[in-house]
Amino acid sequence: VDKLVTLSKKEIFELVFFLSPYAVFSEEERAVYNGIQEYADSIGIPFINFIDEAETIGYDPAVDMMNDFHHCNMAGAAKVTGYMGSFLSENYNLESHKGNEKYNAWDMDLKMYNQIRVTDVLFASKSQEAYFELLAKMNYVEVLLSTEGEDMERIAPYLEMFGIPKEEALKGGKWLYKDKKAIKIEPGKSEESTIVDLDRFVSVKVSESENAGTNVIYNQWPICFTENGLNVIVYDTLFNKSIDVRGF
Repeated sequence: VDKLVTLSKKEIFELVFFLSPYAVFSEEERAVYNGIQEYADSIGIPFINFIDEAETIGYDPAVDMMNDFHHCNMAGAAKVTGYMGSFLSENYNLESHKGNEKYNAWDMDLKMYNQIRVTDVLFASKSQEAYFELLAKMNYVEVLLSTEGEDMERIAPYLEMFGIPKEEALKGGKWLYKDKKAIKIEPGKSEESTIVDLDRFVSVKVSESENAGTNVIYNQWPICFTENGLNVIVYDTLFNKSIDVRGF
C-alpha cells in the first residue's frame, strides 16, 4: 500500500479507500478496520467505511444482504454505489467518457444490466396482456409468434400489440418480430422449409406438415407447447440466447 501511495504521488492520481459492508465481523476485524482508518488519516487519504456509514445510507443487512452476509444484493449494491458515486462526483473532477469508443465496454455492461432487469420484469408479469405488452416494447429481442388451432379471437389482441393488423391476426400464421416490425413467415411446402436465422448457430425452420398444420423446428426441436393458442420463442440478441419458449 505504501508503494501504491508513492506511485500515486509520482503519477498524480488520487486514492480513495473503502470497506464494503458486511454483517458479521469480530472484534479483531474491527481493530484492523480502525487501524486502516488511522493509516488513511495519517497520509490524508479518504477512507469510506460502509459498516460505519450503514445508517447514513439506509443500509439494512437483513434486507440488503439477504441470504448472504458477505455480499450486497441488488438493493444493497444500489445504496453503496449510489453513495460512492455521489462522493466521487462531489469531491473530484471526473471526466465523462460516455460515447468514447475506448470505454464502450461500460456502455455494453449497462445495456446488459438493463436487459436483465427488464427480462426479470417480463417473467414476473402477472397477466398475459402485461407479458405481451412489455415484450413488444423490449429492445434487443427477436420474437417468433406461431398460432395453432382456431382460437384466433383470443389470440388476435396479443398479435396486434406487435403491429399485426387484426384482419391478418384473425387468420393466424407465423411471424418474426424483429426491429419492432412483424414479418410474416410463409411456410415451405412438403419437405421444404422456410429458415429464419437468429444467429450463426440458431435457426428456426417453418414447414407444412401433412398431419397437423405447420411445424416450427427450433434448434432441431419441434416447438408446440399449445395446440390451440399462441406459441412464442423469445431470442435475446444482446446475449445471443433464447430466454423464453412457451405457449399461451
